[in-house]
Amino acid sequence: MTHAPVLRVMRLPDADPAIPLPAYQTEGAAGADLYANLAPADRAQGVTLPPMGRALIPIGLALAIPQGGRFRSAPGPGWR
Repeated sequence: MTHAPVLRVMRLPDADPAIPLPAYQTEGAAGADLYANLAPADRAQGVTLPPMGRALIPIGLALAIPQGGRFRSAPGPGWR
């Protein structure tokens, strides 16, 4: 019997505690949803990137990825 790897998540000291921790939103989801740790004044506006654009988006978390594991961030199906 093999055990699923455990991803440890820690909220950083300057992170907004009102922002949810990563979570699977539906049964059978392929990945957990992350939320941007934007300043309250910037949340309503959000972040818009041009096609093929890149940006560093703060998430306010530290992740301990198990040896041999990987972390991948990608837009979800609700992104346009």
